[in-house]
Amino acid sequence: MTLLYSVNICYTQVTGRHQEMIDDMIKGYQGINEQAVLFLNRGNEDMEKGSYAEAIDDFTIAIEFEPRFAEAYNNRGIAKRKMNDRAGALADFSEALKINLNYAECLNNRGNVKLDMKDFSGAIEDYSQSISINPRQEEAYNNRGLSRMNLRDYQGAINDFSLAIEINRKFVDAYNNRGLARYSLKDYVGALNDFSSAIDIDPEFSMAYSNRGVVKIKVGQKDS
Repeated sequence: MTLLYSVNICYTQVTGRHQEMIDDMIKGYQGINEQAVLFLNRGNEDMEKGSYAEAIDDFTIAIEFEPRFAEAYNNRGIAKRKMNDRAGALADFSEALKINLNYAECLNNRGNVKLDMKDFSGAIEDYSQSISINPRQEEAYNNRGLSRMNLRDYQGAINDFSLAIEINRKFVDAYNNRGLARYSLKDYVGALNDFSSAIDIDPEFSMAYSNRGVVKIKVGQKDS
């Protein structure tokens, strides 16, 4: 039986169809071409619908209007990752970071691609840099914990998941992932507690039910 984990992404979300909301959105991007902001918004709406190819087209147009639009590169990178274009996603995140070295969310997202590509040390480097810029970013702690798990640094992973939970007590992914790390250290009681905490927060979180079931079977085998 396989235990299941989850990774978190961050994207710059700008929505709003009514004219007043659109005007406010444009004001929020002072110095950025208005058409670029509108296409960023449309691309985000495409992403919410799962229309990733269309989102990539819209983010590309936004970049054509505003070549140094870091948010458009970041969000296009997310859409490319959703379509399994890891090389393209990595290139877009790196381009966004050339424009804005302190783009914490983008560092988290580039770390996710490196995690996908099994460059765990590179992923940890990006997550750590993201955390140094924004220490309250629970997603980066969670994802760094996953990278540490892949390097079999289970205690380091537990520490990261615990930091994520300190920031957000309802972060079900971090509870689930900490349960996995505890399971790897044969702390079955701790693992059961974490999976149960995730379920208490989100009773529809099927991943945690699956993982808790695996641990219960393991404990039953051990006691038999």
